[in-house]
This record gives sequence, structure tokens and C-alpha cells, in this order.
Amino acid sequence: MVGFRLGMLVIAVASASFAQDVGLRAGAKKKDLRMGEPIIVTVEARLSVELDSIGPLAVDSVGMFEVLSVHREGDNLRWEFELMTIDTGTVFLAPIAFGYVVKGDTSASTAYANSLMFRVSGVDIAEGADIHDIKPPMVAPWRWGDVWPYLLAVVLAGGGWLVYATYFKRRSGEGTYQPTDTPGKEPHVLALEQLRELEEKKLWQQGNVKQHYSECTEIVRRFFEGRWKFPALEMTTVEILEWLRDLPDETVDADMIRTFLERADMVKFAKGQPSLEEHTAEVEAAYAIVRSMVPVRVVEEEEESVSAG
Repeated sequence: MVGFRLGMLVIAVASASFAQDVGLRAGAKKKDLRMGEPIIVTVEARLSVELDSIGPLAVDSVGMFEVLSVHREGDNLRWEFELMTIDTGTVFLAPIAFGYVVKGDTSASTAYANSLMFRVSGVDIAEGADIHDIKPPMVAPWRWGDVWPYLLAVVLAGGGWLVYATYFKRRSGEGTYQPTDTPGKEPHVLALEQLRELEEKKLWQQGNVKQHYSECTEIVRRFFEGRWKFPALEMTTVEILEWLRDLPDETVDADMIRTFLERADMVKFAKGQPSLEEHTAEVEAAYAIVRSMVPVRVVEEEEESVSAG
């Protein structure tokens, strides 16, 4: 320890002869501190020549002290060093080195501040008490770079499930969907009966326009469910048209069905005000859609019955 102190003294004395152009003075407001406690050490420079540049050479540590941060006060020749040590007892701060270049000279020179002495005490621990950290662990904040891979995985997984649920699962007929069949009646027979009942209600004539269009499209959607065994009541207009487009061996009037469903959507969701002609056309379109999709075997049976009669 005595040798170390003598070494610090030699360096401090030698700095006066090594740095004639620049004088550096280090100081601290407190000399007593605890192990691990940050301490602010200021260094002021006095120049006898004009310099091109000057700055501290310390980056990570100065002797027994760890450098936490270095801050220069504007253009002033004053620096603040935030230091910390985990040694205890009498601890010397080694002279802080500064590099500088005299104006008009290309060679770099070095100057040293004076050494400082600190008395560092350990952490007081009561007898029988548990040992804790000097400071609680810091919780690192979440950054976008940490989060986006997880969000991307969730989006991809959700998109994959949606594709499966709305396409493959629908096409294979899996799931909880149950078609709205009525025992003893063909889907088209039931739909035509319900359309006639709807006409008898005269809902739009009584001002219940939205209810009229809702019941009319529901009848057709239930007909689709019974006829083609897909959940038309749970699907959008676009999804229904996509499904019907893929029907095998059937001629589907997609334009008529699209107009029928979109006209109802305008009334139900966009509060459209159709004309009297459109009220009538909606029901007529419903009849036409159902009749155009009557199974071929039923049509043939009816034709045979007419011929026999």
C-alpha cells in the first residue's frame, strides 16, 4: 500500500514537468463514500498555448475506479467524470490522462490531472440479516426490436388459422355447423312457402322496410344452407358468391344473386331507401333464385307428372 501511494505521488509530481502547455486540476465535493456509490470528479484545464483539440483518454476505468460517464460542460475546459469503485478503505484515484494537440503542431501530447484520495466504506450488514444487492436489479424496457418477432408470429398463426377455418374447414364440412333442414320438405319447397308468407305480411307497406329485406335474404340464405349444405347465414355476400361460383354442374346467375344480396345489405347496413319497384323486385328475385336452383331430379319428376296427366 505504501508503494502504491508513493507511485501515485511520483506520477502527480511528474505531471507538472510532462505537461507544461496544459495544467489540469481534479477535485471532488466529497471524499467519503460507500462501496459502489457513484462519485462526481471534476477536471478543469488551464492552457498556456492555443490548442487544436483536447479530451480525456480514460474510457472504461481510471485506476481502481470504473468510469460510468464523462460530460464536458459546453465549450468550457471543464469535464465531469462519474466514477465508482467497489474497493474499500483508502482508495486513490490515479491521475486522469488527457490528450491534446497544440495548434500548428501535428504531434499529440499527454497531460495528467492530480491524484485524489477517497475513504470508501463497506456496506453495513446487521448481524443475521440477509445480503441484498446494493441497488435493485434494473428492468430493461421493451423495445420494438424485442417485440415485433412475437407480434409477427401471432399474426401469421392467426392468419393461418383464419384461412383454414374459412376455406379448408368449410370445404371439408367440418366444424359445428348444422344445416337448417326441415324434415319432410325439400329446401326449395320450404323457401317458396316462406316467401309467400313474407308477401302476406306486407312489411314494407307498413314501413318495416329493414325487417322486410332481412327476412327476405334470410329465407334465401337458409335455402342455400339446406340445398348446398354450407353456412350461408354466417357468411358475407362476397363469401356466398365465392362458394356458389365453385358449384359443380350448376348454372348460377351470379349477377342476380349479387344484386339481390347487395340491395338488402344497403338497406340493412347503409340505411338505403329503395324505391317501390325495388321492394317488389327483391321478392321476385328471391323467387327466381330459389326456382333456378331446384334439383334436376325434381324438375324431371314434375315434367313427367305433367306429361302423364
